[in-house]
Amino acid sequence: MGTGQRARALLESLPRRGLPGSAQLQAPRRHSLRRRLGPLEQLAPWIHHFNGVSGVHLVVLYLCHGSRRFPWSFLVWRGKGQPSPADLALRMLARLPDELVKRHSRVPLVLADAGFCSRAFIAGVVQLGLDLSVTIPGNRVTAEGRPIRQATRQRQGITLPGLPDLQLWLYWIWLSSSSDGPREKRYVVSTLNVVPNTVRVNGRRRWRIEALFKTLKSRFGLHRSGQYTKRGMLRYCCLCFLSYVLCHLENLEDASASSRVWPDWRTVAQQVRQKYCGWVRLSELRKEIKAIEAVLDSVLLL
Repeated sequence: MGTGQRARALLESLPRRGLPGSAQLQAPRRHSLRRRLGPLEQLAPWIHHFNGVSGVHLVVLYLCHGSRRFPWSFLVWRGKGQPSPADLALRMLARLPDELVKRHSRVPLVLADAGFCSRAFIAGVVQLGLDLSVTIPGNRVTAEGRPIRQATRQRQGITLPGLPDLQLWLYWIWLSSSSDGPREKRYVVSTLNVVPNTVRVNGRRRWRIEALFKTLKSRFGLHRSGQYTKRGMLRYCCLCFLSYVLCHLENLEDASASSRVWPDWRTVAQQVRQKYCGWVRLSELRKEIKAIEAVLDSVLLL
């Protein structure tokens, strides 16, 4: 008699009302789980309020080269009195390998929003030998004391207080409102003396990191970490970024998928799971089948 026939005979011999001593399983309730876990004491130094949001805030360095896009590194902002997001961003830029910075004919361009328009950040990026385009508030004044919003023409050379030897160029772009409201005017200073249309194109590229955050939260569960330790939080963030990179590389290999404007991340994630992790599941199933067969053989031999 084969193993399958023995298993079928064993099941038919069991009572139909259930096994002796069997019991129902019940999942614990949410309030009892909260009492057992307690507050987030270990993560308390990392949880802060910033821009109307409370939580763990990350500063992410996102590299884009053609169709290739990679979250290169990230650091945790630890609140007031600690290094600012601009300081953390400079630290990550300084750690970039020379193969990415100095061994190419084109100088890398750093794109940042108004949260990184401090004098220290602008001077630090220039000292690293990188080009910069950063959004700047309209109430910021030049070295001559004139507000930025009073500029009458684009591609105008300006200097900022505290940076007298650094020549910057002023531009602005118009952002369309999501509703029927008026458009919003954003000012940009750059180390590049280019036509305004180039600055607009670069400004649209800066929104790629916003798309990255949206994808990480909606498709890769970055906002659902549920970790209660610093090490667990860092591990979870690394897993989210690694999952995105694997899916992005898989999407680049698929010519039909890479031609689309926005990939179906769920389908790509399933392909990556079957491609890189399928053998793990198959090995587990084989071990489980052997264990079940050994148990059934021992029972049927009694």
